[in-house]
Amino acid sequence: MPSFAVFADTVLTEAEAIAEAQPDEAHLRPGTLRNYRSLMRQHLGVAIGSMKLDAITQADVAKLHRKVGKEMPVTANRCLELIGSIFKEAGRQGLVTIGHNPAKGIPAFKEHNAERFLSDDELGRLGDALRVAEDEGIPWDLDPASTSKHVPKVQKTRVDPDAANVIRLLIFTGARLREILHAQWENVDLQRGFITSMSKTGRRHIFLPPAAVEILAGMPRRDAYVFPGTNSTAEAPCPRADINRPWRAVRKFAGLEDIRLHDLRHSYAATAAGNGASLHMIGKLLGHASPKTTARYAHLAHDPMRDVAERAAGKIAAAMGAATSGNEK
Repeated sequence: MPSFAVFADTVLTEAEAIAEAQPDEAHLRPGTLRNYRSLMRQHLGVAIGSMKLDAITQADVAKLHRKVGKEMPVTANRCLELIGSIFKEAGRQGLVTIGHNPAKGIPAFKEHNAERFLSDDELGRLGDALRVAEDEGIPWDLDPASTSKHVPKVQKTRVDPDAANVIRLLIFTGARLREILHAQWENVDLQRGFITSMSKTGRRHIFLPPAAVEILAGMPRRDAYVFPGTNSTAEAPCPRADINRPWRAVRKFAGLEDIRLHDLRHSYAATAAGNGASLHMIGKLLGHASPKTTARYAHLAHDPMRDVAERAAGKIAAAMGAATSGNEK
């Protein structure tokens, strides 16, 4: 009987090999597997890694869940999910009884997903900030108390065109960050307007509106990747790792410091919902595997009943306003 850590390592190693060799057949995407490895290193390996699979009890898992959940409830819930996945595979291989899962029955912590949607005004400010960052450079916020003698004459930071274009494509497509950063030119079809991507939910098409096509059509093809990394070469191409630093500068200049990159995806979905797109269509556009994921946008969808209610209230408000004016006379 293997220990939890040894068996989990075997399961994850096999999943990683499938994700690399046969991405279309993979049930777990590389990003998910990286998160699972992190959970093993930081939490599960320490708490139950050395225990034999058949010796782990619900009490052991509940103790782990409570400990991690004191400061990181969402992480604690992901630990439960990983434990369940490992025991499911152990059941398939006959190491434990099929259906045996010591994480089953342990109530998960409530998760409050903070969702932020950009208004039209905020989108305008973000667009202005991108133009300034790319063309003129963002002014520094220098500390007035600083006595440094080496303050540069040009006190602005310019954002590189690649970073600015990544942000614009996220806004125009609703794609995930990795789907844009890892896009390869061979999978970009500008004529038909889509990028074929291997996302965490499998192969999908990211549709490119005219604004996105225009951006990509104007970019040089320097590498296999649309956005090559700093160390990328023709022999060993690699994608850009992130845009964290330029994004922080742009959002601060736009006065949107509470906005995350992922909120651009939420804003895309919210705009589509408000313009009459069905939840099914929004789910297809975003590449959601489950309708439950898309359901969060239901309250933003265009509702004919809302139109009727607003028109009725408008007439009532107008009548009340007229009556009030008459009394004042």
